[in-house]
Amino acid sequence: LTEMLYAIGAGPQVVGVSSYDEYPPEVKALPRVGALIDPDTERIISLKPDLVITYGSQVDLQAQMKRAGIPAFDYRHGGLNHILITIKELGARTGHVGEADRAVAAIEARLAGVRARVAGKRRPRTLLVFSREPKTLRNIYVSGGRGFLHDMLEIAGGEDVFNDVDKESVQVSTETILARAPDVILELRPEE
Repeated sequence: LTEMLYAIGAGPQVVGVSSYDEYPPEVKALPRVGALIDPDTERIISLKPDLVITYGSQVDLQAQMKRAGIPAFDYRHGGLNHILITIKELGARTGHVGEADRAVAAIEARLAGVRARVAGKRRPRTLLVFSREPKTLRNIYVSGGRGFLHDMLEIAGGEDVFNDVDKESVQVSTETILARAPDVILELRPEE
């Protein structure tokens, strides 16, 4: 969400960020206010924001902001469509409607370009791994049949081997992976 705010020109309005925000580089100088499971309510209120962005499951934080008279923008992760809608909604809430519309149009154009490049090509059965215990094949989490990662994989021309699982993520064993017999295994790894 922080990156979305900066992408639509609302960066100068941001007064605090989560413990994990690192991009764009300007956010490194901003106060940290906790994260999804450990928001620092007192710190948030001390920054005197006129809007707090909360995740849908942060019902306690939303209630605290309401009691403090601070409006909250509630969002939930979802597929690519949800992300584009969220960008537009953030534009409306922050006074950057035109910039948000342009950002969404640019993303949609890039996605259309990817779709065009893979159109008519073979769709390899693909496993998308986004987390696992380092240097092991334990605690493996992969993309399920819905959500952002699934959407990106499908747009890029892959066929998600777990597209029949109506979840954003699935914890799997190596046996399950072998049974699904992917043609390709992609692993997302954070920069170190």
